[in-house]
Amino acid sequence: MAGEEIVPPLSLQRYRLLEVLVEAQGGVVAREQIARYIWGGADYITSEQALDALVRRLRQRIAEYDPCHEYIVTVRGHGLRFEDYLADPSHR
Repeated sequence: MAGEEIVPPLSLQRYRLLEVLVEAQGGVVAREQIARYIWGGADYITSEQALDALVRRLRQRIAEYDPCHEYIVTVRGHGLRFEDYLADPSHR
């Protein structure tokens, strides 16, 4: 983040959350799709609170490296997306 390695590394669940969002290349990823990716298969068992807590912890870790930008954006009623302002040439 912000040109620095995250130390200590992200937990597997936080890493997978970041991975699924980044791979969507700015697109919105549905919460159900995120939960299946993180916790497995179509038969995943998790709660909204567990996903919310995971998102909150990842946001906190990212903010340690770049507190000026909200990378994980909630799209109300649709899901989440990763907003990498460094990918936008106007921010370089």
